[in-house]
Amino acid sequence: SVTIDFGKVRPVGQIHTRHWAGEAGTATATQLYLSMDGQHWQNIAALDPTALLTVVTTLPKEIPARYLRLEHQLVRK
Repeated sequence: SVTIDFGKVRPVGQIHTRHWAGEAGTATATQLYLSMDGQHWQNIAALDPTALLTVVTTLPKEIPARYLRLEHQLVRK
């Protein structure tokens, strides 16, 4: 996973990601989370781990957050 600290709480209404997980079969899912404190996370979107282009996630309403996390569920081999 990767976590981004915005430095302070900001209203988040739209997120642009490029989050390709690698070759097909590398990841089974990708999740996007927001947090005010870095401890309690709100799942805001399930993303396609095979997406190659920029994906725009628009939230129904802005959510105040300081942290954003993108997390891949990897396939165990």
